[in-house]
Amino acid sequence: LNHLISIYSFATACDLTGMEDQLTSTIDCTVSCMAAHPHDADICMLGCQMLRIISTSGLVTQGPPVVNTEACGLLILLDAVEAVVTALTSVTGKQSTSFQLTSDALRVLKNILRSHRTAKDKIINAANFSGMERIVGGMLEHSGSASIQEDGCILIWSLCFNDSSNQIGVDRCNGIMAIILAMMGHSDVAAVQENACGALHTMSFNLSIKTTIVDNGGVQCCVQAMQNHPTKRVLLERACTALISLVMNTNQPENPVVMSREGINALVNILLSNTLGAKLHIYAAHVLSILVQGTANALLLCDVGMSNELMNALNSVAQSSKENSERVRLIIMALSGGQ
Repeated sequence: LNHLISIYSFATACDLTGMEDQLTSTIDCTVSCMAAHPHDADICMLGCQMLRIISTSGLVTQGPPVVNTEACGLLILLDAVEAVVTALTSVTGKQSTSFQLTSDALRVLKNILRSHRTAKDKIINAANFSGMERIVGGMLEHSGSASIQEDGCILIWSLCFNDSSNQIGVDRCNGIMAIILAMMGHSDVAAVQENACGALHTMSFNLSIKTTIVDNGGVQCCVQAMQNHPTKRVLLERACTALISLVMNTNQPENPVVMSREGINALVNILLSNTLGAKLHIYAAHVLSILVQGTANALLLCDVGMSNELMNALNSVAQSSKENSERVRLIIMALSGGQ
């Protein structure tokens, strides 16, 4: 395995064209080796490293490797998903081995899922339906690793998108806590924050899970992400879409989540920005329109006060649609003290 890793590290950095037969044989041998030694952490670690290298391609000197769709298709066909998920149970050895294995395993699964959405069921069903539990377990065990948290959040986000069964599965294995810990522990890493916000948004479609997210500080984590990364457009979009779902009280719209002053200010700052774009202005206004239906939030926004810049931004949002015009009306009413 060590020799193969050396060979394919070089080959992948160059080009895999003409190596299709060898690639198939290598995957088959690697998966077979991992299956024969499922409790050998070192072998499983090397196997996951090998499969991670195979799942990517591209010149390393020209930037980070990209997902190799064809290779990932072979990984699915040759039962690599089962081998990788099973390998996550062999991380009881040295801490360094455990970290490397988990890091490579989650990266392989992420690459496979990115290139083939149909692999979702294979990941969930692998190793006696323990795929999700092992992904979350890896995040919790290695909470200090930003790369593991990023990949874990992407996997949760993708696996749970429009899938209520998987959402419940994540919740049962402490997935919400894993996401929130990832945000708290890596507040300075934009990629972790962006994908964690996406995961929270997806999970919040389940009303019971949404309550769990709010009760455990999910709203404040999204606000903190917005404060720490005020120029990251995609991250801010993910945070706002998560907040749109999280702060709304479906049964009692007049009682939304009570937002912090910092949260109100962060949303107003988005509206005042000339560089973040109209789409993000609409998202921020949507969140504010939900919040100001609660008295405490309306008072906080009133304290901000109206300015020409804010009025201009709100007018632009209002012109985008009839629905947004009504949202802006609610915001302006709050800014003017309910008048």
